[in-house]
Amino acid sequence: MPFFTLRRAFATRQNQCLAFAFVSGHAFQTTQSRRQAFQTTHCHGRTSMPDTVVGSTFVAASPMPGTPLSYCSGGPGCGEISTHVISKLGKGSVHGAHVSVYFHHDFGASMQTPGWHSIGHFNLSANGAVDDLVPPGQLMRGLYLIEYDFSGVDSAARQIYRREISPTGSLCYTALNPTGFFLSARSAVILKVEDATSLNHVVLSVGDKELTVRPGVRAH
Repeated sequence: MPFFTLRRAFATRQNQCLAFAFVSGHAFQTTQSRRQAFQTTHCHGRTSMPDTVVGSTFVAASPMPGTPLSYCSGGPGCGEISTHVISKLGKGSVHGAHVSVYFHHDFGASMQTPGWHSIGHFNLSANGAVDDLVPPGQLMRGLYLIEYDFSGVDSAARQIYRREISPTGSLCYTALNPTGFFLSARSAVILKVEDATSLNHVVLSVGDKELTVRPGVRAH
């Protein structure tokens, strides 16, 4: 869960102490201890936060630090999808890479099943990330196909050489990946979302001969 810092965190509305926190993270889960600490530190005798807030998700309106938060009580549209691609061939091999997102409502759908709908098209940042593949308020239950353009990885893989001494004693260089990256330049993963309030951070680690996918926690 992202680290967060409460600085000025109360606003009165209908006699309830609501959390509008200035944080370094994008969202966080409330717990009983955090709620009590918030009440003791910030509410100063005002009406306590409603019990319905416990276990809810606080979601920022934007990824910028200092953005006010509002809480979601677990209804549809509270979750999000973000991604981060870590390249062992250097950040330049994925910087600006194109990412496309498609949605299908059927959990049993494959890539070839009719009915995929385009959600959006993005480019990876200099750090290899996209924070708002599916922003808060738009996540739905179903499958999300995330297609990555690994053309930069393919190009970088072709530039890896091993220095060798030939049988005649001369120095030579042998390409380790003469055909480039082992997967297609356009490769995809399919994320399953059964909980529309979930925070989904898809982390890919890519090298000249590998690709791994795992869930992660988005950091700021």
